[in-house]
Amino acid sequence: MNSGFISLVAEMPVIQIGVVESLLGIAAVVLAVGIAWGKLNTSVSNIDSDVRELKTDVKDVRERFAALEGKTSGLYQAHSPISLTKDGERTLNDSGLKEYIDQNKQILIDACDAGADMRTPYDVQECVFEFFDSHELPQETEDKLKIYAYDHGLKLDVLLRVGAIYLRDIALIQKGFDPTDIKD
Repeated sequence: MNSGFISLVAEMPVIQIGVVESLLGIAAVVLAVGIAWGKLNTSVSNIDSDVRELKTDVKDVRERFAALEGKTSGLYQAHSPISLTKDGERTLNDSGLKEYIDQNKQILIDACDAGADMRTPYDVQECVFEFFDSHELPQETEDKLKIYAYDHGLKLDVLLRVGAIYLRDIALIQKGFDPTDIKD
């Protein structure tokens, strides 16, 4: 049995590749990998660009949806300048959001103001709205707002926009602007 195995191995053809052929083969593989890497890098760059564009579109949709929800909830007026209604003022007070903002207003405004360009009232509004959309509330405050939103049939986003409008007015006054001067 062993001898059959050895004779089978001995009968296999041997392929001999010279140094030049080996180098050309390696160069071809490296070139193919480089081309594939370049195409992959270009694809990833295009995807990154598309995602940035999509984020901008989603932000615009979120802003429009928040304005629509605010208008239908009756908590704030969606025309410029955006302002709280009497129901919005009551919601701001009753939800505890006003108390949270009043206790932390300078910290919130400073965090919003960091690196922002606030030359116009509109800039201040956009900065505060964007900041408040992504601001992480303390857990206790967030839970209190969620309970209030649930009890009153509101979306948390609408409630947060009420707070953002209130904070925007404080920031506008600190920057020397009149909150009624905002024009879209």
